[in-house]
Amino acid sequence: MKSVLIGSVISSQIMLEEMLKVGFPVNMVFSLDEKYSDNVSGYYPIHETAKQNGIPYTKFRKISTEDNIRLIKGLNPDYIFVIGLSQLIDKRILKIPGNGCVGFHPTPLPKFRGRAAMVWQVLLGVHETKCTLFMLDEGMDSGDILGQQEYVIEDNDYAADVERKLCDALRVLSNKVLSGLK
Repeated sequence: MKSVLIGSVISSQIMLEEMLKVGFPVNMVFSLDEKYSDNVSGYYPIHETAKQNGIPYTKFRKISTEDNIRLIKGLNPDYIFVIGLSQLIDKRILKIPGNGCVGFHPTPLPKFRGRAAMVWQVLLGVHETKCTLFMLDEGMDSGDILGQQEYVIEDNDYAADVERKLCDALRVLSNKVLSGLK
């Protein structure tokens, strides 16, 4: 089995760590280049973890360039994981992997699809929530759900508290889903 991970934030890092932990093959990491990370909230250089673990990586500005598409296609992955990326994925990339593309959303899809999902949950007073791993399709956060993991947002939580709880939930969920896909 072969896979590719594309990402730019802490959730991308968590997925990479969990892939390594459960022995899920990562054949290449596509990491947002730090030169283009100024407007990315919570940027995380996942290429550093790839380098430390001997995983080939490349940095990108826009994932859907001809060069990146050609590179991904040449890897012939079974899965592409797009975790923590605020760029739309070109349908040509979606069609590459044999088993599909896996995405992540910090809400219980189909609720709160789209951007600023964490903020909307806090503003609307949502307490019991879930994060979701799902199969990407051409819609916006609309593919088949692979799994969800609960976490709780308290009234007195700060943004860092919510992020920590989400990250803990993603670790549990990633482990379950990766083990199932393996």
